Amino acid sequence: MLDPLTAIGLASSIVQFTTFGINLVTGSIELYHSAEGVNAERSKLELKITHVRKLADQVIYPLEHKDGDGPASRDEKELRRLAISCKDIASDLLSVLDGLKVKRPAGPGRKFESFRKAIAAQTPWMKDKIASLERQLRSVREEMFSRIQFMMSDQQSQVLLTLKDLADEKLLRMKTEILETMKIVRNENDTAVTELSTRLSSLAEASRDQKTLCILNSLDFETRQSRESDIPDTENRTFEWIFHDFHGRFNRHVGFRKWLQFGNDVYWISGKAGSGKSVLMNFIANEKCTQERLRLWAGDKKLITAKFFFWNAGAPMQKSQQGLLQSLLREIFGQCPELVPVVCPSRWKRYHDIGATWTRRELSEAFGKLSHEQFLDLKFCFFVDGVDEYDGEDYAHIIDVLKNLSASPSVKMCLSSRPWNIFIAAFGAKTNQRLLLEDHNGDDIQRYVKNRFQMDEQFAILQSRDPRSSDLVDQIVQNAQGVFLWVRIVVSNLLRGLKNDDSLFDLHKRLESFPTNLMAYFQHMFDSIDGFYREETSEILLICLEGIQPLSLLTLWFYEQERVTPGYAIQAKTSPLSKADVVAVFENIHKRINARGQDLLVIETDTADVEHLMYTVRFSHRTVKDFFLKADMLNKLNSWKSNEFDARVTLCKATLAIIKSLPSSTDISSKKNADRCWKHVSDFFTYAHLIENDGGTLDAPLVDEVQRVVSSFRKSKQDDTYLKRLLTYSVRAFGPSARWVYQHDLSPVQDMSVVSSSHPDKDMTGFFFALAVEANLKRYIERKLAAKPRLIKGFFSQRPILDRVLRPPSSMPWTWRTGNIDPKMVHLLLMQGANPNEELTVYKTNRTTDVLPEWAWTTVWALFLQRLHETKTSKVRKPREVVQNELEVTKLMLENGAAADLRPWRMPALQKPLDGPVLTPSRVFHAVFPPYDAVLLDQLLREHRPWALRQACSWLRRTVLLWFYRDIYIVVWLLISLYPAFFNDFFGVILPMVIIPTVLYCLWLVWTFVMPFVQFVVSGITPILLPALILSDWVPILDVLIWFNNLLHWRNGSLALNGPSK
Repeated sequence: MLDPLTAIGLASSIVQFTTFGINLVTGSIELYHSAEGVNAERSKLELKITHVRKLADQVIYPLEHKDGDGPASRDEKELRRLAISCKDIASDLLSVLDGLKVKRPAGPGRKFESFRKAIAAQTPWMKDKIASLERQLRSVREEMFSRIQFMMSDQQSQVLLTLKDLADEKLLRMKTEILETMKIVRNENDTAVTELSTRLSSLAEASRDQKTLCILNSLDFETRQSRESDIPDTENRTFEWIFHDFHGRFNRHVGFRKWLQFGNDVYWISGKAGSGKSVLMNFIANEKCTQERLRLWAGDKKLITAKFFFWNAGAPMQKSQQGLLQSLLREIFGQCPELVPVVCPSRWKRYHDIGATWTRRELSEAFGKLSHEQFLDLKFCFFVDGVDEYDGEDYAHIIDVLKNLSASPSVKMCLSSRPWNIFIAAFGAKTNQRLLLEDHNGDDIQRYVKNRFQMDEQFAILQSRDPRSSDLVDQIVQNAQGVFLWVRIVVSNLLRGLKNDDSLFDLHKRLESFPTNLMAYFQHMFDSIDGFYREETSEILLICLEGIQPLSLLTLWFYEQERVTPGYAIQAKTSPLSKADVVAVFENIHKRINARGQDLLVIETDTADVEHLMYTVRFSHRTVKDFFLKADMLNKLNSWKSNEFDARVTLCKATLAIIKSLPSSTDISSKKNADRCWKHVSDFFTYAHLIENDGGTLDAPLVDEVQRVVSSFRKSKQDDTYLKRLLTYSVRAFGPSARWVYQHDLSPVQDMSVVSSSHPDKDMTGFFFALAVEANLKRYIERKLAAKPRLIKGFFSQRPILDRVLRPPSSMPWTWRTGNIDPKMVHLLLMQGANPNEELTVYKTNRTTDVLPEWAWTTVWALFLQRLHETKTSKVRKPREVVQNELEVTKLMLENGAAADLRPWRMPALQKPLDGPVLTPSRVFHAVFPPYDAVLLDQLLREHRPWALRQACSWLRRTVLLWFYRDIYIVVWLLISLYPAFFNDFFGVILPMVIIPTVLYCLWLVWTFVMPFVQFVVSGITPILLPALILSDWVPILDVLIWFNNLLHWRNGSLALNGPSK
């Protein structure tokens, strides 16, 4: 299908061409009236015609080389025809001009030839030719006007639907202006025609810009820049030595400047925890000198730089491969938006699901194109900080990703990490492209300490009294061992001592009491906590260790309320907190944290954020979190806490209280408000998931209370919601038992904002039950199904519950923690009646129009196989545990009736390739699992092949019942049909009584037997069962044909069973 935005641009080009052509042919004869001719003007016209023909070639190219992802629309067929007409007319115009062109060089014969050509231009034949061209041009332009009118007015036009999908008021306003201009151009107004062409071009350009923006937004995420903004700026020439070739008292090699200008591959910066790697990376990524050197490296090619800062204490996207790739791609597209359709062609063509969650495969393919497309005249430099803070299964995996990114000659990368063996082996081979930070930052530390002390008035007084105070600075630098974080903490502590009038002797004593090792220092700080506060402090630290970042300060506030009043979260009423209330909470909690965890926890402020996230709490540094994650420290924290305390349960309760305190204006019918509410709902289910994963149980009333509160936020009473319309389509097309799923699954935020407002309680129950399934809350699901078995059928979104657990949305936060399917949850659902062969419809788009979007009919089992095959072909490395669980789930599906003779109809990843066989279940097994396991699955597949026979027997049983019902029906039908023979006055009443039940019966017969038979044949089941099919299905159908024949012979209110009546 033709890109709708290309269609708009093509329409503009056709209008431009035809208007120019008409002006040209109506004035072309005048060019040759004089004997000399106006050769300069004639040459300009020839150049313009040649340019228009090239433009027509460029427009026809995408029509002839489209990807074939759908049938040509009516608009596309018409535009193709008109574009080809324009190309033909352009050729004819050039031919005419070439025939009139004076070709002789300057000389005696040139005037005569010019005169002869001018005479030729006046001949009737030439005039007719030019008049014919004018008629063709006017005809094409008139047809183009009609097509534009249709494209901009028809509600089912791909162009208009695309403009609506892009959801930009400016685009719709431009569309209205185009329609208004169309009313004027019919009057042959040249100015209006030019304006129409300009507006069409502007609309196409604005639409492309809006589409690019949508893709950029889909790559963005809330915390993408939060880590970078938290990193302090450098002070007073700190780290400027990085641009020197050699530095330090030992004149050590740096080589960074040389690498920027001449090097390739990777430059690796390593250093101890707290040595200032992130500050250095932030400095060089934004420094002017870096850009200047990189531009010399790029030469005449365009330079693009991008950066990413891993943050282990942050949100999942801040410490994952997904976050790394999305962030880099977002920055690349932001600097070079024209790359979007080239690098992401499949997403660029989507329109309707353009904001869908990016898969790892899609991201990897995008970077593959950036690396290997030779026509891209670009150079890339990436800065990636804190690789050791990656939170994946294996550091070797992220190392492979980084090496693949930097493998191209047009890509280089500067990395930073701790000097661990795995990183030394990967990046430490080139000594001229590596740097150990603590070997170089001594001068920076000394400068920082001096500046901090010189800015303090008390130290200035002390220095004036005792010149030996400068020795204190040297002692700090010596003890620091290159660790900036230690220096910052120690200097802050010494400055607090100065405020208490500490002498120089006291300061030296303080310094000597500080452990020179960071971990030892944290231990010292922890041991110095007042014994009275130890229980509360340990619980606060455990909450911060388990909490999802960014952790709202309100979490600690509601923890305090729950601590004082057990059951507070459930018993509290919905009571919105104002901004002033949140500020008051900050004042209270800030003092408590200072008393219980000074230098360990910090509170950050973001006034631009919503009230509930305006204040967040986190560990002061990654090393602090690492310290408390040590086994001995966790044991100590757990020994200090109260016996009843559970950090994750407390977080669930605090999150529930936060949801209850959301602003009173919250209405989850709004996408924006649903997004804000979803942050807390997803946090709640993540904590619940972790509780069950560790063998615990979350009280069901907590989950039910979250459902009740969120349901109360639905204030919209509109009936025309997205979900309701899509459900209507399903029912309209496939009946009340239909199931559907969107090809690129709706995100939970979309789900929350589109649940039907006509039945909010029912939809919210299904929504939260589905979330509980996806969050793997087995015990909660077991209790719910025991109370309401019908929940297994699933009514929210009509998506089967089993499909939700087999293919959880990638945007779910708990999938970051596991990335796994739990066989126990699958077994639970199968035992409760979930059907692996449940049929459902997969929609290609989520467009809400009055016509059904493109769909494919499949089963839960087929979608699961598709997921297995896609992850395998995407070459994403899976942990052994994940593969083992997928194997066990596959066995469970087969043992519980999954169709052995499955042909995956119209599924993109499984349909027959142009040069390969259909991917049957057996082939998927051998592609995904180890050979031995694949053979065992094949054996299991053969054992369950009798499923087809059982299905045929089921049809046979239904046929026997059909015969029984048929006989009863015939008797009743004959009695009713013979009734008019005795009571002809009632003939007009009895006739509908006969025909209506007959029609309904035949429709039921076709639906019950003909459709299963078609599916049976298409699915490739063995021909041995064909006789059973003939006996079970075709005999009743022949009887139906006889009945229809009898109906045709209806005469005078009587039925002739033996032929027509006389």
